[in-house]
Amino acid sequence: MNTKAFLFDMDGVIIDSEHHYDKTSEAFMKSLGHKHDRNIKLQVTGLSNESYMQLFIEKYGLDYTPKELEQMRKPLIDKMYAEDVDYIEGFEVFYKVLIEKHPLPTAIVTGCGNGHLAVVTKRLGLNKHFKDHIYSTHNLQNHKPHPDGYLYAAQQLGVEAKECIVFEDAPLGVISALRAGAKVVAVTFTFTKEQIKSVLAKYEAPNKDTVIYINEFNEESLKKIEKII
Repeated sequence: MNTKAFLFDMDGVIIDSEHHYDKTSEAFMKSLGHKHDRNIKLQVTGLSNESYMQLFIEKYGLDYTPKELEQMRKPLIDKMYAEDVDYIEGFEVFYKVLIEKHPLPTAIVTGCGNGHLAVVTKRLGLNKHFKDHIYSTHNLQNHKPHPDGYLYAAQQLGVEAKECIVFEDAPLGVISALRAGAKVVAVTFTFTKEQIKSVLAKYEAPNKDTVIYINEFNEESLKKIEKII
């Protein structure tokens, strides 16, 4: 066994927040007099909030700074994490079986801000699965698609990133993990395999052809993953 740890993105992999983000973005853009274009999600998912808001400003020609726009959107996001999000269907059972069969250390690596991360960690009990190994890239200088988050989490677990399997749903997150040297499982809950590949083609990263794609947390997916553990 070459793998020594499992690293998980959170939004869209562990929790179903990406579905709620779509609804929130639609409502928010409607309040500003615009129709939300979901295609922008391919470019922004995994980015820092500031970069996320900057792309919204450029896309819709909004006369706000990224910080102003983020503050305007904040009440909707606060509610989402405090009341709406839940575990993705099948995750907890899948995780339990994975760790029972392969008892390796695990961590969360997320672009979620510290405040919202604390709320959802407490509300859903993420610590029962990941203990204290829950890391936000907001505490690091570089966000996805840079590899810093996965390099940092691997270091905290006492392993090298190349010894980790990363679970990601966002194309920029997949790029981040590949650049860190990790093996990658792309879960196609937020984006299709074709959408993820279309973004990967635009970025420099090693081993793109080794990415494994799964569309459910089930026994068949586990068998695919076990081939690279």
